[in-house]
Amino acid sequence: MLIKDPCEIAGEDALKTLLNSGLSAHFPVTKNRSGGRHVRVSRPEVTDTRCPSLTITVRAHIRYWKTRGVDQYSTSGEIRFVSPLEARIKHRIVSSGSPLQVSDVVKAEACLTNIDVVAVNLARIPNWLDDGWIKEQVVDPALNSKCIDVTDVVNLFILGGGVIAA
Repeated sequence: MLIKDPCEIAGEDALKTLLNSGLSAHFPVTKNRSGGRHVRVSRPEVTDTRCPSLTITVRAHIRYWKTRGVDQYSTSGEIRFVSPLEARIKHRIVSSGSPLQVSDVVKAEACLTNIDVVAVNLARIPNWLDDGWIKEQVVDPALNSKCIDVTDVVNLFILGGGVIAA
């Protein structure tokens, strides 16, 4: 498996468009706690891509609701997180040192790594529902090491004359 910076394969705008469509497959993410307390993160949008060493910023909708007890209510807002991505390219065995051809690429993915929740804008929430809890309980289990298929982009890159060393 080759690991490359996705920025070497496509530009920031192209990656942003591709990642937006692929990221939505991992949402919504819901976490239920005892006492009828629920958190859901949905509707992700890649708002920024930075190269080299691709890092994305994602904005998503977050909702907290409580369905038991006297104080039942719902509130919603926005969450933002940042994550580096790495490309993982699986290919057929070719002679050592030769560049990959389109037919050699089996699968190419851009994978989220080391997600950092940078903002949670949500009113009227309990103290336990902070950035750290959302990262540990909702975002990391759902997204860390999750991958978005970019095989077609890699193949277009190679067809356009791009070279990925085997």
